[in-house]
Amino acid sequence: MATASVPFAAGQHVSRRNRCPVCGHHDWCAFSGNGKFIFCHRLDTWNGKRAIRQTDAGWMFALEDGGEPARPAQQHHPLARTDTLPRARLDAVYRDIELFMGLREHARADLVDKRQFPEATDGSHGLFFSLPEDGAEASQLTEWLADRHGAGTLAQVPGFTSGPAGLRFRSVKPGRHDYAVMGVDTAGLAFWGYSRRLPFDPATDSAKYILLSSGRPGEASVAGTSKYHVAGMQYTADEVVFTEGVTKAEVASARLGKRVVGLYSTSVDGPTLEEITALVTAWGSRRFVIAFDADKAERNDDGSYVRLGVLAGERRLIDAFRQRGDVSTYEWDG
Repeated sequence: MATASVPFAAGQHVSRRNRCPVCGHHDWCAFSGNGKFIFCHRLDTWNGKRAIRQTDAGWMFALEDGGEPARPAQQHHPLARTDTLPRARLDAVYRDIELFMGLREHARADLVDKRQFPEATDGSHGLFFSLPEDGAEASQLTEWLADRHGAGTLAQVPGFTSGPAGLRFRSVKPGRHDYAVMGVDTAGLAFWGYSRRLPFDPATDSAKYILLSSGRPGEASVAGTSKYHVAGMQYTADEVVFTEGVTKAEVASARLGKRVVGLYSTSVDGPTLEEITALVTAWGSRRFVIAFDADKAERNDDGSYVRLGVLAGERRLIDAFRQRGDVSTYEWDG
C-alpha cells in the first residue's frame, strides 16, 4: 500500500527511556523532529482516536506537551473511511485474493518450515497469501477482483489504496516476498489482517508486521475495530489461551490441543477487549491463560521493566477475566 512520506529527524526514534506513548514499546516507532508528532508502527488508534494518516514512518498522531494527544484541528479533508463491509463480504474478497495469489515459495518456507505451522494451506488455520510483488501484478489482481466484486466494494476493503494507477491492493518492492496474515473470527471469516515483512532485518527495517489498513483520506481503515484471531474452535472453551498474533495462536492451539485467541497487539485496544470478553462470556469459559512472549519480563539496568505496553495489556486481560474465573500467566518460549 502506498503511504504518505513524512520525514523525521535522525535520532528521534523511541528508546527505553523515551517510549512510544501510543503502544508503550521502545522500538520501531519514532517522534517527529519538531516533537509535535509520534509515528507508531503497531497501533492505528490512540485513546479512541484514529491516526491522522498512515505514513512510511508509521501511523501519525499529534502530541501535546507531556505526550498527550493534541486537540483535533479543524479537518479540511475527509478522514479514512471506517464504513468497511460486513465480515462475510470482507472474507469473500480476501479469499479471492488468496485464490489469485496463493502462498509462494519464500512465504511458505517462512510459515511452514521456519515456524512449523500446522497445515498452512488447507484453509482451516486462518488465511495466508503472498502480496503482489510489483504494481503491475497488483493492478492485475485488482482488475480481476473488480470484475467479481465491483470497484466500489474493493474501496471498502482494508488493504486497498488509491493512487495514480487507480485502486489496487498493497504490493511490495521487487526482491521482497511479504505475505498477508489474516485473522478469522469464530465463524471462520477473515475480517482483518497484516503483512509480514520478508525478509526482515531488524537493523534496517522499521517494522516486521504492518496492518492492512490506511489512514489516508477516503481509504479503508481498521481503526477503532477489533483485531483478534480464534484458533482451535474444535476444542472446548472451558479453558482459553491468549497469545500474540495469528501464527502463534495457530501453532499454540495445535501443540496444546486448546482454543487459543491471538491478539494483534499486546497493548489490547478497547474494541478488541470488548469483543473477546463477549466471546468468552458466550463460551462460558472459566479458566484463562495469558501467554505472551518471554521478553515481557525484560528489565532495564535500573531494574524497571522494558516492555511496559506488553505488561499493561496483560493487566487489562487479567482485570477483564478475573471475575469470570481463574486467570494464570505464562511465557511463550518457542
